[in-house]
Amino acid sequence: LSFTQRPTNQSPISLTDMLLAPLLSVVASGFVPTLTTSALHIVRRPAAAIAPALMAALPQPVAELLPAAVRTEQGVVPLWRALREVYPSEEAAVAAVRRNAAVLMPYMNTPANIRGSWLVVQRLCGEEALEIVTRNPGVLGCNPEALSKASADQVRNAANVANAFESVLGPVRRLLQGIPGWDEGKEVKL
Repeated sequence: LSFTQRPTNQSPISLTDMLLAPLLSVVASGFVPTLTTSALHIVRRPAAAIAPALMAALPQPVAELLPAAVRTEQGVVPLWRALREVYPSEEAAVAAVRRNAAVLMPYMNTPANIRGSWLVVQRLCGEEALEIVTRNPGVLGCNPEALSKASADQVRNAANVANAFESVLGPVRRLLQGIPGWDEGKEVKL
């Protein structure tokens, strides 16, 4: 397999895309793979202009945590609003996005999942619910019906595992995000 870039009117592939593409969802990263007999072509969808109203609805720290292609999606704002309903403050909700930005990815989550999963975690874990979604915001991306079949211990254990991974891998992710060019929407100044 060889990697070639398609037409020049497509956005360039960033350093992060090249390094992390195997770890990211193909759809999530904005790539459309095309396999031919001679090559695998990876093409970036053209990014739409960021609508000012969308950006105004997201706090700046949240917008900075999301890839540029996601910030332009209209589905992000309803996800942010649903997530914000779960946490006692905007700062706590921003911290949740910092731990797991996937909860705000419109192609991976819905406001109904966030609200429904929050209700399930509250029912299963009672007073521990906020602590659990703080350690593992990803639980808010679960299908509520499937989550309701889990036990409180399973939800707690998943939060502990997610917290351990974040403790170990979080600094590495933040380091990579600090490298110029990690996101195609940020200018690289040399």
